Amino acid sequence: MIITILFRILPNRQKHRGLHPKDRILFAPSQWKLLSESILDYFYLRSRNYAENAALKVVGDRYQLKKRQRYALNRIVSADADLQLLQSNIVSKEEVRNTPIYLDGFNVLILAEVLHSRGLIFECVDGTYRDIASVHGSYHPVEETTQAIMSIGQSIVSLHPSKVEWYLDAPVSNSGRLKELILEIASLQKWNWEVILVPNPDVVLTGLKEGIVVSSDRAILSSCEKWFNFSRYFVNSNSINSQYVITFEKLGLVRTNFKN
Repeated sequence: MIITILFRILPNRQKHRGLHPKDRILFAPSQWKLLSESILDYFYLRSRNYAENAALKVVGDRYQLKKRQRYALNRIVSADADLQLLQSNIVSKEEVRNTPIYLDGFNVLILAEVLHSRGLIFECVDGTYRDIASVHGSYHPVEETTQAIMSIGQSIVSLHPSKVEWYLDAPVSNSGRLKELILEIASLQKWNWEVILVPNPDVVLTGLKEGIVVSSDRAILSSCEKWFNFSRYFVNSNSINSQYVITFEKLGLVRTNFKN
């Protein structure tokens, strides 16, 4: 099978969406107890209506967390009120069958790229999995991009949705060429996908009145009609590089820690 190369990875561009140079130290097993205690404290404050920035500073300063550790902490933790809201509109794997699904394209793809690139992925309080890759306003492919799209497709096929639509941010650089790559792969695999460029996928996905949203973006999940926890399904279905997935089990945490 030959996939047309639509991107050229330049020498000065990131070739993988893997570990940050300091990640092996900041998130080593020796740091897991510190991280778990930080998660519990940050959840406690956020669930008592402390402002996000204030709570993050209090906890971060207490445990002397580095910037990247604080970013991960904020990605992992949701307040108790947010958890209740998210649980009210989540759907099961069985409910996806024969139902349209709508993907938050960059959100889903970057998580898959990180997984295949051996970057860190974290289990989160709301049950999703999130990465800590930094991609803002500019997208460039990595060597694992095609593999990531393929693995997303294989996971989607196993869910048997009636329709699949990807939404990509039109203002993000290279979104048009990424659309072509996704459609080419879909065509070769005979996947009936649509890829749509829009100014802001958040607005589209939260405004849908039918179908099921696929994203791990907290703002989208708390505002959409229905969502499926594809990030969890995807990570659990792809056991590759599991040593880079930091789960609650590894941190010594359990779900009952997050019930007020």
